[in-house]
Amino acid sequence: MTKRLITENDNLNTVEPFSNYTMNTKVTYDFSEYTALFISGRYYAQIQDYFTSEDLKGESAINEWNTHLKLSHKYNEKWNSYFEFYATRYKADEFLDNNDGTRFSDDFFNQFLIRPEIRTTFNPNKKNSFIGGIGFNHETLDRTDFTTKPEFNSPYAYLQYDANPTENLNIIVGGRFDGHNKYKSQFSPKGAIRYNLSKKMALKGSVGYGFKAPDFRQLYFDFTNATVGYTILGYNAVATAIPQLEAQGQIANLMVPISDFKGELNPETSVSINIGADYKLSAALKFNINVFRNNINGLIDTRIIANKTNGQNIFSYYNVNEVYTQGLEFNTVWKPNSQFKISGGYQLLVAKDKEAKSAFKNEEVFARVNPSTPSFQLVKDDYFGLYNRSRHMANIKVFYDIPKWDLDTNIRTTYRSKYGLLDSNGNGYLDSYDNFVDGYAIVDFAINKTLYKNYQMSFGIDNLLDFTDSQNISNIPGRIIYGKLNIQF
Repeated sequence: MTKRLITENDNLNTVEPFSNYTMNTKVTYDFSEYTALFISGRYYAQIQDYFTSEDLKGESAINEWNTHLKLSHKYNEKWNSYFEFYATRYKADEFLDNNDGTRFSDDFFNQFLIRPEIRTTFNPNKKNSFIGGIGFNHETLDRTDFTTKPEFNSPYAYLQYDANPTENLNIIVGGRFDGHNKYKSQFSPKGAIRYNLSKKMALKGSVGYGFKAPDFRQLYFDFTNATVGYTILGYNAVATAIPQLEAQGQIANLMVPISDFKGELNPETSVSINIGADYKLSAALKFNINVFRNNINGLIDTRIIANKTNGQNIFSYYNVNEVYTQGLEFNTVWKPNSQFKISGGYQLLVAKDKEAKSAFKNEEVFARVNPSTPSFQLVKDDYFGLYNRSRHMANIKVFYDIPKWDLDTNIRTTYRSKYGLLDSNGNGYLDSYDNFVDGYAIVDFAINKTLYKNYQMSFGIDNLLDFTDSQNISNIPGRIIYGKLNIQF
């Protein structure tokens, strides 16, 4: 049972009492040296008190399960294949009662997904290989306030050719076809190349076309985090959910009008280009760098559409017509021995809307510091970019093993520079004069000890420095101290 107050409120707790449990299982069986079976499953359940006001009290229940089956078979030295089946269900039910015990509301959410797939690999020789497969996604959603039960059926097929014409050259070309019962079918080709200049250095590059249709979460999701209190609404759920939350007194400020959600959330397509290099200074020290550019049409992005009375936000999805993201990534690993390893990474990202960039360049955008001051003209350098994108991100991880004690420990730090969540000065863009979330770092620590081979005890602290920003960052609840015991049979 857990209870924590993150946001001060005279009437409601940010976290109401809850209990949950999780069960996992995994089975492997080899029928022969050529045929193997893998089965896994997970079940999660949670019960939590559900309050929206002093007069409305109830309960929220979550049940979630998934199962994964994979049957693989090797026919001969050239041919092998596998059949894979994945299924999952997420179900949530909640109710609210009035003080006199009469039922005020009943809500339910039931999402189901199955995905069978068959993949075959053909290796005619050591220099060439082919991988092909077909699969099918079937997804349904049944939830409160829907007059119909939406259903997605999306068959897909893919083929890839992997060639090594010379010892130092690798070429990969392939394509994927996606059908969809709600959106136009798409073919997505891709090509990649890698050339080893020496034993220490390699150059690589890739170009590809991508397609992504909105999923049920982006269309119909109606989720309120039970621990923190923020809400995520799918595009099609906004028109129904927002009036309900307003009637319950949960909306403090509406940032985006409901009229903006009358159309459809469209699929996004992209063309991506990547150029990079890998460098191995020694057996202990490696580097890689990558420069990228993505041109995206109809980007499915998130934004804050309202503020709640509990201090949290309501998020939803929308299309950005023409955007680009570009930048570079740098990663390094230093492993001086088998017990000690340090890895680190850095990303520089520039993510901008082409139409917005043009408006700033043409000096068509104005802003004001506060409502009482006159507006002034902005220039192109004042445009920051897309919402929820940091210009700089970095991480460093340190791992240390002590084999004679069957113990390992690690400490991990991630950094994110400032970013904007909304247009705070009313001009429709994220610019230098908007309010930003300040940059921050999160430090996590963990230690694991194995006992008698089958038992593992773990202790950890997430968010060691207890960083919180309940106003802007809903998914970081503060320092979390935990312990675990894993038993393998």
